[in-house]
Amino acid sequence: MLGDSPLVLLTALQSSFERDPSSSAYVTMPTPRLLGNGLYQVNPEARPMRVYTRVDNRLMLEDFFAKLELFARK
Repeated sequence: MLGDSPLVLLTALQSSFERDPSSSAYVTMPTPRLLGNGLYQVNPEARPMRVYTRVDNRLMLEDFFAKLELFARK
């Protein structure tokens, strides 16, 4: 039940003014190249990717506790 919560937090909770999630922060950087030995190599010409630096854990956990309370009543 909690498996998709971070993904939902990043994709579904957007402000009405911005297309990006308003509760989480990220930086944009080039996608690294994955080498055959499993290591990453910097690839400055690759497409950009988002690296989230802050996720609103409070919001995610409050939603979890609300679900627990709801199901405890049934």
